[in-house]
Amino acid sequence: MIAVTRLTDADLTDQEKIAANNFHASTLDFANQSTANNSPKSLLFNVSGLVPGGFQVETVRVKRKGNLGFRYQLKPESLAGDAVLCQALEVMILVDWQVKYTGKLTDLNYQADINEKTDHEDLVVVLKLLDNNQVLMAKTCGFNFKLATVDETDGSSFSDEETLTNQVSTADHW
Repeated sequence: MIAVTRLTDADLTDQEKIAANNFHASTLDFANQSTANNSPKSLLFNVSGLVPGGFQVETVRVKRKGNLGFRYQLKPESLAGDAVLCQALEVMILVDWQVKYTGKLTDLNYQADINEKTDHEDLVVVLKLLDNNQVLMAKTCGFNFKLATVDETDGSSFSDEETLTNQVSTADHW
């Protein structure tokens, strides 16, 4: 005897074989290094007693350590302390002695490519205070420079991120 039901059950499978289908994975890694001796660098600016017209110069090497080239972005983040001082600080970035950025710290958004031909990029970073407003006396600004890969248009899922810590305080009087 056969039971009659109003339900249907079916399992379908499909399989397709593709010849010569290759998948290649690589590595993406970069580091902040001292330009003097290639040692790891996590602190860039540690300035105490900054006065109007004063400046500090530091260097950092952004080095490719993996196999893939990449586009990276340098911008400030995690600003802490006195917002007025953070907004008053100016930054200049030089690469191969060419000015690549000059302007407010808070507006910095520098991007560059590191590839198999370049291998690294040396940045000369100048931090300065031009404003002589007395409201800036005895203030502190802490911030990080975040260096992170920029997503490519092809949607690559490879990424890396590094951080340089910075601390700036102004003089008690001028």
